Amino acid sequence: MQITDFLGLLHPAIAIIFVFPLIGTGVNFAWQTRQRRLHILAGSKSKIPPVVGGEHKQLGERLTSAVVGLTFIGLSYLIGKNILKNQLWNKTPFKCL
Repeated sequence: MQITDFLGLLHPAIAIIFVFPLIGTGVNFAWQTRQRRLHILAGSKSKIPPVVGGEHKQLGERLTSAVVGLTFIGLSYLIGKNILKNQLWNKTPFKCL
């Protein structure tokens, strides 16, 4: 297994370890927020604490940042692999007259 193979596995591993649990926790907070709002609309007292909406928002911001960072890692792997494969540092982009 070469270094490029290891770096190719880095992007999916980060997604599984960090992003997927954030998605699950965010869905749980979203469900709790909805249940709390439905209880309030029905006129009953909810046992779900009122801070769950704010926590859901904060977790959504973290999830957004994680997805954007993961996308940058995936794109940098592809771009870097193309640069190394074609040895673009030796080629000139324009020919001078």
